[in-house]
Order: sequence, then C-alpha cells, then structure tokens
Amino acid sequence: MTLYFIACVLGQFLQTAAGFGFGILVMAVAGMFLPVTAVASANGLLGPLTNLFFLFRYWRKLNLRLIFWPALSGLVAGTVAIYTIQFIPLTFLRGLLGIALVGLSLYFMLFQQRIHILPTPRNGIIAGACGGLLSGYFSTGGPPLVLYLLSVQDDKETYIVCVQTLYLILSIGNTAGRIASGYVTAEVLQMSAIGLVGAGVGLWLGLKVVDRLNIQLLRIIAYIIIGLSGLWMILNAWVL
Repeated sequence: MTLYFIACVLGQFLQTAAGFGFGILVMAVAGMFLPVTAVASANGLLGPLTNLFFLFRYWRKLNLRLIFWPALSGLVAGTVAIYTIQFIPLTFLRGLLGIALVGLSLYFMLFQQRIHILPTPRNGIIAGACGGLLSGYFSTGGPPLVLYLLSVQDDKETYIVCVQTLYLILSIGNTAGRIASGYVTAEVLQMSAIGLVGAGVGLWLGLKVVDRLNIQLLRIIAYIIIGLSGLWMILNAWVL
C-alpha cells in the first residue's frame, strides 16, 4: 500500500506540473510489484475525480458529436478487455503491460507531434477501441484518445473537455465491468482511499513548484522512467 501511495504522489505531481498522464506513471511504478488488475481497478476509481473537475469547468465547450464514436467503441473494447483479462496468465499480462509502457514512452518521446489523423468516424472508432483496450487492461487508455483529439480539434478548451469526458465515460464503464467481474475488492477500495490521499499530496506539491520546473525536462525523465519500467516488466516476465 505504501508503494501505491508513493506512486500516486508521483503520478499526480507529474500530472499537475507537466500535464502528463497520472494513470500511466502509477501503473508503471506500482505495476512492477503489485497485481496489475488491482492497480488498474484502483486507478479506475480515482480517475473520474479529475475528469469531473474539467467537465464542470469547460462543459459549454463539450462537442458530443466529436466523442460519440470513440466513446462507443471504447466502451465495447474496454468491456471485452475486462472480461478476457481473467483468462490471461499474470506473468503474460505483466509482459503485455511492459510492451504497452515501452510503446507509450516511445510514442510520447518520438511521435506525438508527428502523427495527424483525419476526423472521420472510422478513425474515431479505431482510436476509441485502442484506448478502450488499454483502459480495460491497464487503465492507461489516454494516448490513442489524445492523439485522435489533438489531430481533429484546435480549440484548447474543447480538446480538454472532450478528452476528459472520454476518460470519464471509459472509467465509469470499466469500473462497472470490474465490479461485475469481482475485481473491485476490499483491497482495491483500500488502495483507492490511500491513492486519493497520495493524489492530494501530489496535487499540492505540483501546484507549489509548477512555475519553477523545467517542464520539458520533467516530461522526458518521466518518459524514460516509464520506458525502463516497461522493459523491466518484459524481462521479468519472459526472460529472467
């Protein structure tokens, strides 16, 4: 539990200071030592709190037509992921998470500014499905959704509220699926309570130092940590 608390402090600190994903860093740190399904379930319970804040703040800018197809395909894919995860051996699942983390770190470092997607329903479905699978398995479904919305939406506030609303929809859908599948246990609820305190500490620290940090350097360090964590999971699962 102490490890999850520390991971939430670091994750929310980075989210606040650099605008980077809370869920990915928490999964990268805590997922090395704690059960992947437990961390994903706890993260899914914590995520909507931040999402609701941005939804209430920018709700006038919400474009429902823009998020309809990603939300629909994401819910379907997330449900598939949650109901198939029970058939995947834990060691293999940890290796898959390692691959996902290495891929995400490379994406953020090398390709985020180079990829552009057309705003078609097909692309929205593909982005939503990819995000739904990552969200259902690991609670790290943000990058495909961010990639899609950054390419199709220029207005900053519309982008923020749309991506946060998609996160919220997928979090609620996945949490419902995890409850139905028995993944939200007393241990997960305890982790979420501890994580909420850790996220509060991380938020407070992030707000204290945000104006004094080299944000780009902080992001690069985070990407490297995530990539190395993923590589360690791959080696631990399939090599060592």
